[in-house]
Amino acid sequence: MEARIQPYAIPMLLLTATYLAVEVAFAGYLVDALSGFITHEDIGRIEVFGKLLSGTAVVIAYWGRLASKGSARRLGTYIRTAIFCLVVVYAALTGVNKAIVSLSSPEFRQQAYQAAFSRSVLKRGGETSKAYVAVAPALLMSSDTIARDLKVSETEMATIGTEAALGSVTEFRGAFFRKLDADRIYDRYREGVLEYQMEKAKIPYRKRKEWIEVKARQIKHSVPDTPGVKNAYFASRVVREIGQEYFRGGKWRTTDVQAFYRAIELRAHHDIEKEYRRRVEREVGAYLPPGLEKREFVMSKPVQERIREQMAFPVTVSISPWMSETDFEQHVYRQVLAQEAALAVRRFNASAQYFDDGRTLEEVGRNAVSVVVVPALAIVFSLLGSMFHLVKVSGYFHMVAGAAVTGSQLPRGIRNASAVFTALIVVAGLSMQASGSVPDGETGVTGAPVIEMPESALNGVLRASARAMDVIYPAAMTARISGPFALIDGSLPKSRGSSSLVREQGEGKDASGIPVPDPKPDSLRAGEGSSLRGIPLSKPSA
Repeated sequence: MEARIQPYAIPMLLLTATYLAVEVAFAGYLVDALSGFITHEDIGRIEVFGKLLSGTAVVIAYWGRLASKGSARRLGTYIRTAIFCLVVVYAALTGVNKAIVSLSSPEFRQQAYQAAFSRSVLKRGGETSKAYVAVAPALLMSSDTIARDLKVSETEMATIGTEAALGSVTEFRGAFFRKLDADRIYDRYREGVLEYQMEKAKIPYRKRKEWIEVKARQIKHSVPDTPGVKNAYFASRVVREIGQEYFRGGKWRTTDVQAFYRAIELRAHHDIEKEYRRRVEREVGAYLPPGLEKREFVMSKPVQERIREQMAFPVTVSISPWMSETDFEQHVYRQVLAQEAALAVRRFNASAQYFDDGRTLEEVGRNAVSVVVVPALAIVFSLLGSMFHLVKVSGYFHMVAGAAVTGSQLPRGIRNASAVFTALIVVAGLSMQASGSVPDGETGVTGAPVIEMPESALNGVLRASARAMDVIYPAAMTARISGPFALIDGSLPKSRGSSSLVREQGEGKDASGIPVPDPKPDSLRAGEGSSLRGIPLSKPSA
């Protein structure tokens, strides 16, 4: 028997157990996020956290090795190794992810774009296993007939996926008018009106100020109110210059203050109106009178015309936040849904060459790969990491418990075997608990296999991962709610049902009729933004 318990055992037990709770919770979070609609940017944010978590796993494992060998006794050594491991793991995983996307073929990218729609189809079909829905797109990457495997037509698949991306009518309506940003547009208009009103209010002060300045010029040039013979020529010239500056006819009497005030007032009104018109036409595209309420502003003809210009389909009703939900669904939502779904079908059937580097759909294809392939691998490795750290926690527990019971440590081989055996018991217990409540991940509401795919090593791993995730999902949800992961859960993106609705101005189609993707596409959404162009009515201020 070995000597008493090692001093590092309890700290490593607590540290590894905390990490295990976070890892299991993260696996459950991944399944929840990926079984719904999630954007490309959200995937990127999740990847950052996943890489840091993987780096932390390596740090903890290396710390345990250092502590067990007694090769590091200073805190600085542990800090330096932690920073080194985090940087190396983060850089390595970033390189792997980029390589997966960059080295993907055009055919692979197009396949990934189609496969991404499978999640929505499975959920619509009643699939209850979130884990299976999450990994289904990766399973379908080996199929050439994705829609047929899902037992739907391409149009149905595109419509279901697009509807999931847009969200419900209420969700889409809210997102639509947030992008329209009527409040900001109206605020810009109100700023112009406020400035207009302030300048108008300054006219009386301006009249007095200008009169004082004219009198100062008279005094400076020794010009009396009634020019005398001695300085008649000089006085006449100064009076004429002042008259040409303030009066249309150029003639005035230096003692006629009221005529001067009227001239200043007319000129001020003209300048203020001119500046107000210029500002409103720049912001809205046409002149609008000052003082309009928000509803009057949005419903005005210039604003409505500007809104209609941004729509890729004819709109016969006024578009405003005050329109009924029924009218919005009929005249906007259904139109957008039909056009976006049709665009998705065209992308399904487009030649794969358009997904190649430098071609029209390159970014769409790249984003599709990052949304479909990388997250599925993340689920697999998260499960493997959970199992590894479950064994490590069990090992440290036996190290501590053995010393507490027997007063000495068990041999390393016995501890390791006990740790693996304990981990297997835990997994078996979770499996038995879940077997009666979690449906088969490959079975939909009809009881028949949802996807009939040829078996392969990768598909086998993905199916096994889905089954394993179904087993630990209840424990993962408990860890998310009650464990340390709850502290960061709110900062991670959640799956959602609405999409970005606008595109940059000037986008169109190339000669082949394939839609040009967004310059900075933000998600794998069916036909993203083709039906709605640059809706914001005002240009950003310089």
